[in-house]
Amino acid sequence: MSRRDPSLSIALCASLSLHALILCMTAEIYAHRSAAHIRLPGFAQTTALTPTLAEMPDDPWNRLGDSDGSGRAIDDASGLLPLLAPQGTQEQAFLSRDPQGLGEMGDEPGLSVLSSRSAGSIQAPPSLEAPPPRQTTPFGISPTAGDFALPATAKLPAVAAPTGQPAAPGNGPAGAARAGEAGGDSPAADPAPMAQSESDPLTIQGSAEFRPGRIEVRIGRKHKLTRPRLSLAARADLMALASPTVVLKLTIDPSGKVVSATVYRSSGSNEVDQPCKLAAYDWWFEPARDAAGRPAWDVILFSIRFF
Repeated sequence: MSRRDPSLSIALCASLSLHALILCMTAEIYAHRSAAHIRLPGFAQTTALTPTLAEMPDDPWNRLGDSDGSGRAIDDASGLLPLLAPQGTQEQAFLSRDPQGLGEMGDEPGLSVLSSRSAGSIQAPPSLEAPPPRQTTPFGISPTAGDFALPATAKLPAVAAPTGQPAAPGNGPAGAARAGEAGGDSPAADPAPMAQSESDPLTIQGSAEFRPGRIEVRIGRKHKLTRPRLSLAARADLMALASPTVVLKLTIDPSGKVVSATVYRSSGSNEVDQPCKLAAYDWWFEPARDAAGRPAWDVILFSIRFF
């Protein structure tokens, strides 16, 4: 059995040790010595390395705010650099107090420096006299038109007084009323009957009062009514408006059914008007009759109140 030659192992260990020593020496040289005194083996250094220091130019702005030791700060600069803060103060004073209005940037105050070039522009304050009254032109007339006059109104021809005898009063209610007016001894006539057609739309021909638990209707004919469904907002409006009145204009067909309903007079709240209008389409009234006794169309005004 042959033995391994140890020379190879010894050479490898020696090489590693030598490289480690060289690395340690190089690190120590760079850590403890200046770069100017480094001398590597095999290189000849002819001149010493000297750093070059560049002088910075003097900045005038660096002087602002510095103190010279006597308690006085240096707050001035050369003529090339204006002082922005004092200049801004002067411009503000000039723009605020100059009676001529806005001036140029850099001008001195117009009221404090009388020797400046802006002092010559100071004038007396304007007078406070009232401006002359404006001439107004009537609406619809051209301002370029000349003198105008109102159009002349045509006079109606005179009407001769009637010479005939007045007609004798008849036997009807109207004749009795005229006879009562002339004589003065007869009793007053009965009030005019309520209208039964659309010829007198301002006369309310029926009414309904919706009370808790009952409905009171006054119309003089058979009817079937349902209570309108009011929302909470409508009930609040009823309390605020103190029992308002809604007047509906109803169109009734020959069968007695309401075919059209419109708000003739509002109660002041749309929350109350619309439920009444919708409920009217479910109502029924006894149809009106013509001269021959046949059912006919009818238009009435119907008022509604809530209690």
